[in-house]
Amino acid sequence: MILAGERIKVLGHRASDRTGKDSHRRLYERRKSRLGCVVLQYSNLVYYTIRKTFSLYYIEPGDEAVDDLFQELFHSLLRDN
Repeated sequence: MILAGERIKVLGHRASDRTGKDSHRRLYERRKSRLGCVVLQYSNLVYYTIRKTFSLYYIEPGDEAVDDLFQELFHSLLRDN
């Protein structure tokens, strides 16, 4: 038989575990959301800069090359932080 006090303690323990997991998930989602905002805010500038740099060196890039450099830039920014 479980006494009322013991049940509250067990439930309180589970609730705190769940809260810890939820807070980590919220932090992850918030960081992911901020990162998405940064990518959206600067994506046109980054694409323009990549294309402009190629044109300065008389290189005709394919869309795949520009996309690869775009992805690599943001990956490198994430690795450095």
